[in-house]
Amino acid sequence: MSHVGEQAQPDGFRADFHPVAMQWTCLHCGGEAGRAAAERFDWGFLDGIYCISLRHREDRAQDTARELHRIGLCKRAVFYRPSKDRVAKRGCWESHRAVAADARARGLQRVLIVEDDVAFPAATTPATARRVGAALASLPSGWMGFYLGHWALWAYPVRRNVLRCSSLCTHAYVASERLLDWLCESPFDRRAEIARRRIGGKGIDTAFAVLPAMYAYAPLLATQRHVSNDHLKASRIRLWPPRKLFLDLFVRSRIREHAMAHAMGANEKLVTALTSLALPGVWAARRLSRPRADRKRAAILAPGVSDPS
Repeated sequence: MSHVGEQAQPDGFRADFHPVAMQWTCLHCGGEAGRAAAERFDWGFLDGIYCISLRHREDRAQDTARELHRIGLCKRAVFYRPSKDRVAKRGCWESHRAVAADARARGLQRVLIVEDDVAFPAATTPATARRVGAALASLPSGWMGFYLGHWALWAYPVRRNVLRCSSLCTHAYVASERLLDWLCESPFDRRAEIARRRIGGKGIDTAFAVLPAMYAYAPLLATQRHVSNDHLKASRIRLWPPRKLFLDLFVRSRIREHAMAHAMGANEKLVTALTSLALPGVWAARRLSRPRADRKRAAILAPGVSDPS
């Protein structure tokens, strides 16, 4: 479903891509007062902003446009509006790839990608944007992705407003040049070759969950609106094995929508606390196992040398 190479439209955007419509009443894109407000609400540390929304869900696109106008992301945001894929996981996966391909074709290196159920808190202010920018600037040079909202599997703080994490959900994240390249090189048809976190199903977020150098803004900024999901269908509940039961109850059901809308912040706090408690034990176990691993590695590299122990 990649749209690289399609004929350009008159305004410079390819088919299925279009900018957010300007609103004259918007404080950020609608006049002289709007321009002054936008200068205070500075998202200039982002090279580009994309929102993925299915073509037939105009209601969700309009709701997300209002969110973008409210917090000053509207001026540079671009909608990607693909048709619905009969295989929902493939459609979502390839939509993120199409956005990444467009960003790379435009020479963008640091891109915010949101989905059309994203929700930002009413308390989002210009100071919030400055904190996000400072947190992003503090990341190590090899970072891949920076979640603005996520469902944490493990997470621990590494610096102010920054968590190192393994997480699910792709409704709001900043992609680095490395992650954009990874997306371009990782089509859905090759998913069997791509490592994934099995607990979350088969979506692209399960692949993100095992990528190195993934971080998150803390406390999380973006949640998901509690809206109807085209991807969920009623299915039987399988009691065994436990992994299938978990997926049917919490990933492939309306319970997931409720949790994403109302429990994401609580999840981040709880998982961060539990991970921080467990880390000393994990690090100690690794230190204890390292000498044995080093001996095994030495034996493999030099099989003719006897183990001195």
